[in-house]
Amino acid sequence: EVFRRVFWRQASPADRIINGERIDWSDDGGVNRWQWFLQVEPSADLLRDLRDPAVFSVAPVSRPRKWSSEGAAVPAWFPKQSKEGELEIHQHPSSGLTLLYQARDNTLFATDSGAGFAAPAVAE
Repeated sequence: EVFRRVFWRQASPADRIINGERIDWSDDGGVNRWQWFLQVEPSADLLRDLRDPAVFSVAPVSRPRKWSSEGAAVPAWFPKQSKEGELEIHQHPSSGLTLLYQARDNTLFATDSGAGFAAPAVAE
């Protein structure tokens, strides 16, 4: 389910989903926030599409932004920021979408985060 929501398509038989997790939380003002994490052995087609800026609007970066939200517990299986030199990193220029590719074992990690909706205002 996380894969489908992330990439707006079903995984192909050649995409092996290893781990997926979505975290939701609220702050004191009632605003919901979310972050998801995904680990996949991608097919050649998925990897090609993810590297194509016209498909997901991500581009390679040499100095990546932080890829975890404040308050989100990053799963133990997801790469730490200190490992960035070992990964091919693509990020969306304005959203939190981050793709991390580890070529040595054909593993793709992906994450994104955002805010939900504030609680509705009550008219008095």
